[in-house]
Amino acid sequence: MKSKILIITILLYLCQATLFFNTACAQTNDRKKTDLNIDQFVAKTYRPEITLQEALKIAEKFIKDNTIDVSEYYLNDVKMIKYGGKENSWFFIWINEKIPASLGDEIHIIVTMDGVAKRLPTL
Repeated sequence: MKSKILIITILLYLCQATLFFNTACAQTNDRKKTDLNIDQFVAKTYRPEITLQEALKIAEKFIKDNTIDVSEYYLNDVKMIKYGGKENSWFFIWINEKIPASLGDEIHIIVTMDGVAKRLPTL
């Protein structure tokens, strides 16, 4: 009688182990399939549509066309930002060389990936 109980216990244990193993394998295979599907939607390149050099030329042309006097300013910072929370844009900051940066005499120009330049208000 004890041997029958032992054999039944061992069989139940093996059945549970097999079931667990098959479930784990199925989940792993599902993850691999999901990963392959996600790869179809991943961008092939992260290069911006307009390079930094092109954006700087657009910003400088905007400054010239709008007769913005930058003779006492220097380009201090450039960042890639989400303008309006929507699209990547280049954000340029020119700072007045005669006034401490902490006082905030700056010129902010943004260049969108469509090649449109805008001057942003500063405080």
